[in-house]
Amino acid sequence: MNLQGAPDEVLTIAAARDASAGASFPMNEPVLGYRAWLIEPGRDGYRLRSVLWSAQWASTPGAWTVAACRPQTGSGSPLVRHNQTSAPNPDCTCGIYAYHSLSIGGYDGRLVQPDSAEIGIVWGAVVGTGRVLVYPDGWRAQFARPVAILQGSGSERHLRGLSNRLGIPTAPSWDIVRAAAEFGRPWRTLGDAQPRVVLDGRPREQERSMSTKRSLAEARRLR
Repeated sequence: MNLQGAPDEVLTIAAARDASAGASFPMNEPVLGYRAWLIEPGRDGYRLRSVLWSAQWASTPGAWTVAACRPQTGSGSPLVRHNQTSAPNPDCTCGIYAYHSLSIGGYDGRLVQPDSAEIGIVWGAVVGTGRVLVYPDGWRAQFARPVAILQGSGSERHLRGLSNRLGIPTAPSWDIVRAAAEFGRPWRTLGDAQPRVVLDGRPREQERSMSTKRSLAEARRLR
């Protein structure tokens, strides 16, 4: 599952000019994906964090989390230095990650988490907007927010608390696509009005430059 290196396509999905972390803003047909989060208790209820990174997601209804390139010790990120406004960058590992489907992401509905656990893992649907790098398995986005929580992916206490905190629905695996369709659309079905850059026809020199670092870090993680 590779979500790094040269993307298949770059989308630019319009967002408000004053978009910032934790803000709610209008967007134009965001792209739909799926991912896991770490869920933990906070002062005002449950909150989400990235699974393998310490980044905390926005925790108010309708708020967007903003991608930032903040390399951690031993992470190897960034692969190249770049301006924060260009996150996600093809030659870096920054951006907010999601997969095109639960199965691609590796979700296993047979795993059961105890309801007594304070910290756990939950899965759900997420939408991305702004600058979006698209790959065969998923995408990396500049802005993202959860829009539905997958029933059975975590303890009932966590799912119920998170749904109430963020004001988003819970849905079983067979219905989560329909539940999330109110908020975004899969990459392949986005309207032609979206500004797109298809990279198959780019100059070979550009292609080599963008893919130079691809083999250094395989994307088997969620940011």
